[in-house]
Amino acid sequence: MAQRVITTSDLSGADGATTLMFAMGGSAYEIDLTPTELKELEALLKPYTTKARHVGTKTARAGSKTAVPASTATVRAWATASGIKVSPKGRIPVHVIEAFEKANA
Repeated sequence: MAQRVITTSDLSGADGATTLMFAMGGSAYEIDLTPTELKELEALLKPYTTKARHVGTKTARAGSKTAVPASTATVRAWATASGIKVSPKGRIPVHVIEAFEKANA
């Protein structure tokens, strides 16, 4: 039986959220936001991100890791929300993990 994972916003409880991973002050965080909430956050941070220095690799390489390793539950939820079919158990295919890393780089 297929299962559908619906990610809800940590702020509003609305469906259709995706997970944002970020770091600040030496701590790493994850938050589930709707597209509208994500745009609002990006707008709030824009004065800072336009002046900040970018850290990390400039191009993603196959098999590269995201800044914050994601749990399998996070990858599965992202894949389902992105229309990628993944089984609820077992190993997550490499192409799904690579797509997740690319989308969250």
